[in-house]
Amino acid sequence: MKNPFNGLIRKLFPVQRQRSFDAGRVTRTTSDWNPGTTTADVEIAAYIQLLRARARDHDRNNDYARRYYGALVNNVLKEDVGFSLQMQVRDASGTPDNYANDTIEAAWKQWSKPKNCTVTGLDGLYDVAALALRSAARDGSFLCEIIRDKSLNEFAFALKPLEIDHLDLRYNVVLENGNSVFIGIEKNPNGKVVALWLVDQHPGDTMLSYPYGYTTRRRVPMENIIHYFVRERPTQHLGVPWLCSAMTRLNHLKEYERAELIAARSAAEKGGWFKNTSGEPGGYKGPDDGSGNKIMDSAPGSFEELPQGFDFIPYDPKHPTDAFSPFIKATLRGVAAGGGISYMALTGDLSEANFSSMRAGRIEELEFYKKIQSHMIRHFMLPIFEMWLEASFLAGYFDPLPFSKFDKFNAPKFTGRSWPWIDPKADVEAALMAINGGLTTRTKITEEGGENFEEIISTLQQEKMLADKAGLKFAMPGVGGSGTENAAPQKQKA
Repeated sequence: MKNPFNGLIRKLFPVQRQRSFDAGRVTRTTSDWNPGTTTADVEIAAYIQLLRARARDHDRNNDYARRYYGALVNNVLKEDVGFSLQMQVRDASGTPDNYANDTIEAAWKQWSKPKNCTVTGLDGLYDVAALALRSAARDGSFLCEIIRDKSLNEFAFALKPLEIDHLDLRYNVVLENGNSVFIGIEKNPNGKVVALWLVDQHPGDTMLSYPYGYTTRRRVPMENIIHYFVRERPTQHLGVPWLCSAMTRLNHLKEYERAELIAARSAAEKGGWFKNTSGEPGGYKGPDDGSGNKIMDSAPGSFEELPQGFDFIPYDPKHPTDAFSPFIKATLRGVAAGGGISYMALTGDLSEANFSSMRAGRIEELEFYKKIQSHMIRHFMLPIFEMWLEASFLAGYFDPLPFSKFDKFNAPKFTGRSWPWIDPKADVEAALMAINGGLTTRTKITEEGGENFEEIISTLQQEKMLADKAGLKFAMPGVGGSGTENAAPQKQKA
């Protein structure tokens, strides 16, 4: 018999539907998933040394990790210069100040050479940029100390690259001035990083007799050092390896490949056992290896007769299995996703690629490289340039340019490497249509390709002068014409 009050109860006390995040529930299958909610610095401090050591081991011994770091350097930095400089100094009317621009660009090019750029004279600016990028990706962070000294060069300015190991992670203290130091990073009460505490001796330099606990610690103000890393949380002041989410997968993959290799070698050797089928006591009477282990000869195209009463049971493991290749590919797709690049770039495997998939993957990958370029320009190149320009002015290098107008002259524009068109014909036609339709400019298109429109115009002028001098005429499709002119050089008529 139904309870007559059920309907009334449901109206007075309706069932409350459960609203929650599934990922926030603790169930039988998620009970071991219990991460903490500490600050980024606390999380990093607990694991950074082991993460860094494992990332460096991958760089030394893992083919895919080495290709990843190489792909970063190859795609982010421009050949020979890392980032090209185009000065944007203008006068009060907005006209480019060509004298100042040319002077500063020439000085930067001269300083960028190894003999001037670094205190050791071993690395030019491209080398330092490559070290910064590779170190930040592998170790999480990179240090570059600024040395201002007139005895170094005519700019009184040089760089001293340092591994992040010099940061004293053990130094944690509240200072008398109210600043706090955690993992060697000093912050003021507002949370601004004002200094780094470094140890002079690299803690991993075991060739010297100074143990880590006895090296000299020194305070380096932030105006004298650049700490380059990618910051992902407000509470983060130290970087982590970029492959941290994929490192465990990479290590398991290495061990799996090793196991499959050993199994495949065993399968190729075709070993086995002898089984006594005669029922008579005693073992195989054939030759042994001197230690009692029975052996038989094996050579291509030859067979050996077994003794009477014995069968041979072969050991024939089936390796590598059919699942080997698909498993490797699936694992490396995860590694590529964790590193921000495409599977094809990580492995060089184009077996399953077509034009559409390559184009889509490449476009997404290039956006990743562009983001790194922009980050390096903002947080590495621009700070170095500003400090270099100030030191050079104070050293008298730019006389007669007035130091009082420093802000005017501090107008650099850096660009990283560019990439060839993915579909040259279609992409160029689309760019020309956008220009002719007033939707973009030649300057913007050339900048997106990593080039400078003013330099292109200057180069075209020089080419025209040389061609005119030689009595040659070159058609320029798409410039002031229909684009159908013959581009072959022709002798001008007298």
